[in-house]
Amino acid sequence: MKKIVLFVFSLLLIGCSDHDDAPPPITLTKIDLIIDRDVIPVGVTTQAQVIGYYTDGTTDRLNVTQLDTLESSSNIDTSDRDSYTFFITANAAGEAKLTVSEAGFTDTETFIVSDAELTSIAVTPGYINLIEGLTQTYSATGTYSDDSTHLLEPDVVLWASSDTAVSTIDNATAIATAVSAGNTTISATVGIINGETNLRTVYKTLSSIEIMPATEQLSLPVGVTKTFYARAFYDNGTDEDVTENENFSWKTSDSLILTNNHTNDDGFNQPYNIYTAKEIGVADVTLEQTSVNVISNVITINVEHKTYQGIKVTSESNSIPVGITKHFTATAYFGENNEDQYDVSLLSHWSSNSDAASVVLGFVHGNTVTVNTNAPVEITATFSSQSDFETVWITDAIVQSIDVTPDNIIISRGYSQQYTATGHFSDGSSHSLAAEEGVAWSVILNSDLNGDGLSDTNDRNSEVTIDGLVTNIHNDFSDTTSDNVTAKLSGISGSEKIYLPSKILLQHNGLEFSGTPSVGEVQAMGTPYDPEKAYYDAYLNFSEAQAYCDALVYNAFANWRLPTRDELQAFDDEYNPNGTTDLNSIYNWPLIAGYWTSTESDVDKHHNLGLLNVGGETSFPDDYAGNVSCVRVVN
Repeated sequence: MKKIVLFVFSLLLIGCSDHDDAPPPITLTKIDLIIDRDVIPVGVTTQAQVIGYYTDGTTDRLNVTQLDTLESSSNIDTSDRDSYTFFITANAAGEAKLTVSEAGFTDTETFIVSDAELTSIAVTPGYINLIEGLTQTYSATGTYSDDSTHLLEPDVVLWASSDTAVSTIDNATAIATAVSAGNTTISATVGIINGETNLRTVYKTLSSIEIMPATEQLSLPVGVTKTFYARAFYDNGTDEDVTENENFSWKTSDSLILTNNHTNDDGFNQPYNIYTAKEIGVADVTLEQTSVNVISNVITINVEHKTYQGIKVTSESNSIPVGITKHFTATAYFGENNEDQYDVSLLSHWSSNSDAASVVLGFVHGNTVTVNTNAPVEITATFSSQSDFETVWITDAIVQSIDVTPDNIIISRGYSQQYTATGHFSDGSSHSLAAEEGVAWSVILNSDLNGDGLSDTNDRNSEVTIDGLVTNIHNDFSDTTSDNVTAKLSGISGSEKIYLPSKILLQHNGLEFSGTPSVGEVQAMGTPYDPEKAYYDAYLNFSEAQAYCDALVYNAFANWRLPTRDELQAFDDEYNPNGTTDLNSIYNWPLIAGYWTSTESDVDKHHNLGLLNVGGETSFPDDYAGNVSCVRVVN
């Protein structure tokens, strides 16, 4: 099946001719129907688009609501459409066919509707802290009996919050709203299959918002874009990335000069944090949180005329195996000495001189082999009437091995980790692999956790999306377990072991605290461990605890250390208020044995704090067996 990576961004299409003679009319030369999946389980919805190829070498998405004809087999429904995408819902198992035609050109694709059954649901995002009054949109990804994963449409999922006094969730939109401080579970259910994640709602005050890069002024030539990022800072010392947070709004003081309007006439979308310079003048960029009336620093952009010198196309590789997509970059040069350079990949007209490769927004997909022909494919980008091209060979190389990264990762309960797959091919080249290229992600189980004599989906403590995002879905307080996350393409697979603690990471005063590690976690970090000295659930002496924190890589962060006495005491005061045992009853932190701190009390002794003052604060010899919670500064 023909595939192409379609990234949803807004394009500024500039390609007018300056010649006196009227150019020949641009007409359609062929159409290409693109369906996201080869196999779709009954009840699942996938997307399809139609690409038009034109006599000037450009490609554009066609408006699917205005096609001459669209015919489909009876076991699928294509009635749900927007301008540039139609949604295919599978109704009955069997072969399905879809045919489209426009201006005398026709394309047909066939795919399989399978009878694979839903086996589990992963809810994303994983465990988060949500401020009272703000919202969070959730999504559900289903894993099926054929190990495929599919995003579940909101109308087939029953959404619920275990404590609506803490947070509600709208069943139609999957948008949760934080009501009051506390803890709740957000669940997604289809039939008898359920997935859930933890949500903690907190009361904290937004202090400031900072846009980055934090320069007060910058200049852009007309027609070029600039991408901004932002962080929010709170009164309790924590901060977070809010670049694409739905509770924050990107603004421009003059949309005629500088716009972040995310949809153009061609139907491509861009995030609101990407601004396009439209006309000469001055405009400001800000980010606002309107519910509490907090506005970021102001970035002033001077849109000016700069002498445009030309465009250069570069590529990641000069060869692409059939079925693989690589990114090409278009760089525009401005100024008398080419001193200003801007990435205009999203703004350029892209074209290919051969059906052997397709290109959209600079993403080039290998369709058929060219190694036996006399010439490679030319990939051309045109920006503001100037063009450049780069050549690429499409090869018949096959994948021979797959690496999955990162390795040796601990993912805490409710958190997620993005994994990537890199394929190594028979011609010696290596390429990243995405879902659009057919790579299938799955979680392989390592043990029979529920004691039924089988290692099956009921034992799984993690879920993976179609893009390789793994979430720890521990639903009980069992010990740390492990799964293998696997990427598979053309019968070749690669995998990595993931460690899945049942405990939740907690934050206080700008710090994040890890839960007590299991034996598996300690061994994963290479820390020495002697079970003979175990005392209740504690088993690390001071030097071992310190070594464990120094080596810890948790949720891809490596900046862990032992907490000081004051840091751990303040943390305990928040999470065990007024004599409660919330750290144990809610978060499963052991409270019997004390926790090591980095604060020295005497020669070869360090303070060891009993949370909830169980055992109080004592000065223990460094060879004592104690618990450990590592801490890191939240950036």
